[in-house]
Amino acid sequence: MTPRPIMDAGPGLNFFALTKERMLFATVGQRVRATKDLGEMMVVAHAVVAAEAGDEMTVLIDDGGGRRLAALEAQRLDRLRGAGRPVGQMRLISTMTVLRNAAGKRELPDRQSMRDLYTRMRRLDDGLVPLDQTDLMTLPCWSVPREVR
Repeated sequence: MTPRPIMDAGPGLNFFALTKERMLFATVGQRVRATKDLGEMMVVAHAVVAAEAGDEMTVLIDDGGGRRLAALEAQRLDRLRGAGRPVGQMRLISTMTVLRNAAGKRELPDRQSMRDLYTRMRRLDDGLVPLDQTDLMTLPCWSVPREVR
């Protein structure tokens, strides 16, 4: 069974319990620039612990700083794997990835349902850009007849 994507950091105490302080202490001193980055850092930390134990992880992060941190850690895991270490992988996705994959399917069958969902999500997430700055309304699935989908 594939582990579910990590969506929220939750308590970080088990991170210490697994003696994975390397990333946490390096990050606190060098990478975390503002308190808002702490949640992303904890999400990445949890994913790294699981990936270092051999799991395949998917992390959903939209924030630029959090995405950079996750990408750096994913590259580090790739290097370890390339050197023969038995580590898993960390895949980075975004809200846009999820919405593009759901577009034209049962969850988001038409442009209006995409517009409605995106509007609700944007009220809750200041990191999402305005809808007209995305490609979500011009995806190829919108021009495919509904029976084919």
